[in-house]
Amino acid sequence: MAQQAINQILSFKAAADLSNSIYKVVKMTGNQTVNVVSAVDDIPIGVLVEPAGEGKAVGVAISGTVKVLIGGTGLTINAGDVLAIANDGTVVKYDSTNNPQKVGIALEGGSTGSYIEMLIRIL
Repeated sequence: MAQQAINQILSFKAAADLSNSIYKVVKMTGNQTVNVVSAVDDIPIGVLVEPAGEGKAVGVAISGTVKVLIGGTGLTINAGDVLAIANDGTVVKYDSTNNPQKVGIALEGGSTGSYIEMLIRIL
């Protein structure tokens, strides 16, 4: 059961239309501005929990637990797996070569296209 218990949400400005990007991992793109990560080596800041259109205020969870979307193809995540970012803001299993940016720990299992609960652990 994907749920979330967010300890801290910060407000940023959307660099693009993020209205359909809820529960995706975001990065800083400028002063107080965020966008969905677009490369596996981007530095994540948190997970989008309050989406909005370009230039509008969005909420980003930076600590606690949060829902995230599993990416990849045919991927299975297990509770306890270390998660990393994919190039579309989804999460995948951490791999030091192909997916080097850790973002959290899976608190439940799931597969590609499903939402799971993740404990945020960035950097």
